[in-house]
Amino acid sequence: MWHRKKTPRKYQAPQARQLPRPKVKLAPNNKTRKPPVRRPLKKGREEPSKQCRRPLFSRLFYWRAPKDVLVFGVYFKKRAMGRALSHFSAAASGIGGPKEAMGLLVGNFHSYEGKNWVLVEDYVTAANSATPVFVRFSGDSFSALAKEIFPLVSGGKIVVGWFHSHPGLGCFLSGTDTDTQKKYFDHPLSIAAVCDPLRAEGGSVKKRIYRLNAGSGSYSEISFAVIS
Repeated sequence: MWHRKKTPRKYQAPQARQLPRPKVKLAPNNKTRKPPVRRPLKKGREEPSKQCRRPLFSRLFYWRAPKDVLVFGVYFKKRAMGRALSHFSAAASGIGGPKEAMGLLVGNFHSYEGKNWVLVEDYVTAANSATPVFVRFSGDSFSALAKEIFPLVSGGKIVVGWFHSHPGLGCFLSGTDTDTQKKYFDHPLSIAAVCDPLRAEGGSVKKRIYRLNAGSGSYSEISFAVIS
């Protein structure tokens, strides 16, 4: 009888068996969320722009904000705050001793969920006439100031307040500051910002934002944040 010669088989390593994924138990309040389905628009309806889907505050600060988040009173763009602090530091360290400095805050007034807030987008200034305890714009600086403000105002921005320094004296509004606020910044949401470039606080210089109380000569401090 004829027998076929058997050839040795090649050794094959056993393949690793894929284990099934463990099922994760969700808390009773958590539910799996499917990605949104983009349905076609009905006739006669236009596609809303991305800018119209959320208000400005939500577009800037919607990361983990709860529904009852407290809105800051003032939001400073980083560029605006940097220009102001550089101006104040230069005036406080100049020849002849520290002097006050000032400038205007340009931005807009906004409202979110019934709460008013201010967005400061730029800091504009011109030549100052100053002493250690007094500051104002010099008489020949208003033309230069107008040239800087005009492009910003043409773009829809407005003057929302002013920013000045108290080198070595702390942050507060003097009687002269209060009168200036009443005379030139009479909008209910206008702000008066004060900085002491010679005093440090929280890794930066000391600064405060104030607003006059309606119907009285007193003022209150307003919360603020610096954003990019």
